[in-house]
Amino acid sequence: MTAPLADRDLQLLDRYVDGALEGPALDALRTRLAAEPALRAGLQQRNELRRSVRASADVAFSPRAGFADRVLAASRRLPEPEQDAGVEVVRLCKRILWVAAAVFAAAMLWQGALTFAGGASSLQAAPDEAQRIVDDLDARIRARATDAQGK
Repeated sequence: MTAPLADRDLQLLDRYVDGALEGPALDALRTRLAAEPALRAGLQQRNELRRSVRASADVAFSPRAGFADRVLAASRRLPEPEQDAGVEVVRLCKRILWVAAAVFAAAMLWQGALTFAGGASSLQAAPDEAQRIVDDLDARIRARATDAQGK
């Protein structure tokens, strides 16, 4: 078995078969063809390929009567393609974006109502309510610490 020819040699053989080589390049290739069996084998393959392409070009192909109708009928019997998973991902992303936009709009309306209600420029809690929340959080933290030590 011979080693495959380099791309440069294949292109050179194609130009030779096409009749595009002239002068010193043609003489150099002929000298190489006489000395290199692999190059001669490559030329023989190229010539055979050219002959088979020419022979197949002469053969006319015409489908049998009703071919197109049968293909169309068969395509109508095919099951509907399943919905692409990518479409579902896009649909889910759109829904998430709509929800995020709605939450953002609601937050902006709520913030605006709190900021501008009563003319106050900041939101403040009653001192006794804030103290009750802090005490409740402290109690929860102590309870968790006690539970963690007990386990």
